[in-house]
Amino acid sequence: MARITLLDLVSCKEIERILVADLSLEAATAVIESLDDERLEAAAVDVRDVEATAAIIEGYDVVINSTQYYFNLEVMKAALLAKAHYIDLGGLFHMTRKQVTLDDDFRKAGLLAILGSGSTPGITNVMARYAVDKLDQVEAIDIKIGAADLDPGSAFSSPYSLDTIIDECAMSPYIYDDDHWIELPPFSGGENVTFPSPIGAATAHYTLHSEVATFPVSFKAKGIHRATFRLALPEEFVKTVKTLVDLNLADDTPRDIRGVSVKPRDVLLNVLRPRPGASDTMPNDCDCLRVEVSGSRGGRKVTITLESLVFPHEAWRASAGALDTGVPPSIMAQMIARGDIKERGTRSPEECVPPLPFFEELARRGMHVDAIVREPLS
Repeated sequence: MARITLLDLVSCKEIERILVADLSLEAATAVIESLDDERLEAAAVDVRDVEATAAIIEGYDVVINSTQYYFNLEVMKAALLAKAHYIDLGGLFHMTRKQVTLDDDFRKAGLLAILGSGSTPGITNVMARYAVDKLDQVEAIDIKIGAADLDPGSAFSSPYSLDTIIDECAMSPYIYDDDHWIELPPFSGGENVTFPSPIGAATAHYTLHSEVATFPVSFKAKGIHRATFRLALPEEFVKTVKTLVDLNLADDTPRDIRGVSVKPRDVLLNVLRPRPGASDTMPNDCDCLRVEVSGSRGGRKVTITLESLVFPHEAWRASAGALDTGVPPSIMAQMIARGDIKERGTRSPEECVPPLPFFEELARRGMHVDAIVREPLS
């Protein structure tokens, strides 16, 4: 995802400097050498060291955090010390709720932290804002995400961070219903959803996600009573991940094996990590981001559905999932730098990103957002 963010940033000639920071200096250097852009520089960083991270990013206007969400708080604190705006890819509900506690700190520093700026959370949040603004009252917001691998082959391939997917499959999802957050069993709430071709019919399940944490707060004034998030990944892929979870191979508890302390998940992620050369294959996948907002306008019940169908980016050799997750942080960072986003404090995208300008930027990158409005005319 960070590679796609970087490719989009490089395409913006107004940006003066771009720092690529990674735990491995060798990896960061290889990335900037492959792009051959004099504005790029590389650095080694361990984000667990907040002060050292702050020293590295000092002097930059915006920090885009593409690390695993476990490190969001550390990178946020480093951004505060460095006096830089902050963007991340989401906190998987629980982390997001911890991050909002830094709101006063960012406000006092005159800084903005956007929590969840990828595809979902990210694009979906801005979709919700667009629809909510068209209604007098909001009853429910339901997100349904469909993903299809159109050329799966024989190798195991994860559409995005396998670490995150394992958490999404193993951790209990939350929905917001009747003005309360409700914890449900993993893989509950199965619903048959018909997505546009080439995805088609798929079963979507409740999944732990940040939008369910932020929508009830962001849209409280409009009277929201329900918020849900369902995800439909390729069926065979989900079966495999469920099996790994059921076999405790995704367990994060250290175990002593022949005198060595190891975590089963660490071994699993290492074994399944994409090997060199795997990225040379052109992806052939498709994402559908769908947000359904129901409520009322002028005394009539109205449902507004926003949808974006995303395909791979051929020139960047980027999958649909990498494209719709990697590009939005770049767009939002540029909007902050230009002054198009002026809010301060910790904000979810629905609270600070202007929908139409954002959708126009997505369209320039080949990602289009459509809206369907259903309301009685008599």
